[in-house]
Amino acid sequence: MVLSGGVSNMIIISTIGFDERPVLRALSETGFRGIEKIILIRPLDDDPRAVKAVSEIKKIASIAGLRDEDIVSYRVDPHHFWESVSLIYDLLENTMSGANSVVLLLGGGLRALIIETYTAFLLLSCSKRTKCIVRIDLETGDSTIVVPGAEIIVNTVLTPLEKRVLETIKEKPGASLTIISDVLVKPASTIYRVLKRLVDKGLVEKRNRKYFLTSSGKIALKIMARNKG
Repeated sequence: MVLSGGVSNMIIISTIGFDERPVLRALSETGFRGIEKIILIRPLDDDPRAVKAVSEIKKIASIAGLRDEDIVSYRVDPHHFWESVSLIYDLLENTMSGANSVVLLLGGGLRALIIETYTAFLLLSCSKRTKCIVRIDLETGDSTIVVPGAEIIVNTVLTPLEKRVLETIKEKPGASLTIISDVLVKPASTIYRVLKRLVDKGLVEKRNRKYFLTSSGKIALKIMARNKG
């Protein structure tokens, strides 16, 4: 999956270690357009190889019109898990409040730092995560996983009616509000409110007044089925 080029006010946030290539690949796939800032999450202490990686990022980022001061290092101590998670959460929360789009890169750096960053991401509200694309460069260097933030499930705690609506949409993909209301024998106004919540949670998507399960919605149903057993 290639990142969309030309998106204005895009911010790249990346864990960083000795290898600058994950950041450079993301820069290349944006077409070097619309990037406002690059924030590098780094440990308090790093060695000359990491310093060199940051220098290479600054050099290439200049093609996108970024200045050195637009490449920001955000330091945390990965030895203190929850303290680091809290600091990274604040960074993500503040960044996503002001950006149109955020690309979160988890392809480099200490494993602890990557886990802390991902944990902080999971703690964000769904409305914040929808602004984000999570990108994971595989260790082979020739493949990348790209997942829209809204598709990453954090909480599958649903009301009984929300579960029934999901199950109805699974059985009748593309069902309209009226059909769902008729099947469940519930007022359309009630079903409308439930559908809106499910859309906000990223479990259902609406297309041309028809409702479909998202990838997250399908997985949520599998999780609920497993828990029943």
